[in-house]
Formats: sequence, C-alpha cells, structure tokens
Amino acid sequence: MHTSSPACPRPHCACCSAPWLPPSASCTPFSHCDRVVHTDAAPSDHNIEDYGTLRPLARDRIVHHFGTDRPSPGRFEELLAQAHEVIWALPPAARQHSDTLLDECRMRWTGVYVVLYTDEQPTHVGIFGYSGD
Repeated sequence: MHTSSPACPRPHCACCSAPWLPPSASCTPFSHCDRVVHTDAAPSDHNIEDYGTLRPLARDRIVHHFGTDRPSPGRFEELLAQAHEVIWALPPAARQHSDTLLDECRMRWTGVYVVLYTDEQPTHVGIFGYSGD
C-alpha cells in the first residue's frame, strides 16, 4: 500500500510514509526517495541496483556506535565529528581498520541513515555516505 503525499511523483516512494517526517513533508522530483531500500544488508559493488541507494544502519551497529538503539541528534553529530578527526589524522592505509560511524558506509554511491530521537520520539534522520567522485 502506497501512503505517500499527494504531491509525491513516484508510485512506490519509501520516504513519504516515514513516521518521523512531519505531515507537511512531501517528496519532490529531485529527492530520489525511490532509492531508499528497507534492508540493512551491505550493498554489493557487483550489483548495479545497489548503487545510489540509502539504507538503514543495522540495529546492532547503532547500539555498537551509540550505546543505545535510540540515538540523539547531538550524539550523531559528535560521532561524525570524531570520525572526521580520524579521517584527517590517519593515513588511508591505517583507516582501513578504523571503526567509526563513517566506516559503516564503504561503497561509493551509497548512503546510510539512522533515525534519531529526542525525548524518546523520532525527530530527525541522520544521513551519511560515500560519494562517487
């Protein structure tokens, strides 16, 4: 069943029915929300369908990085800042073995999202990924 907003241009939009979006949110032809996948399985660089996708971070990986399954927007920002420090401080060969939040997305042209909570309510979506250039 498709529950997107009337303004949504896609017949199978995954993000329009997302419970954390405000009722006024709607997709645009440029939001590419048809590339959101509902599996937390790692993408494969051998599968063309996996390029250009956004997928949820697995629950066990959320708990690993955040210490809870309901991370806050502030903690998300902290972990991103820590990951960027590692990127700038370590040479590329040493980063292959790092375990930061950004290391959860290693395939080009893909992204990962985490639902973020304020006062036990989903209020934000944290998105990070790997560009193709």
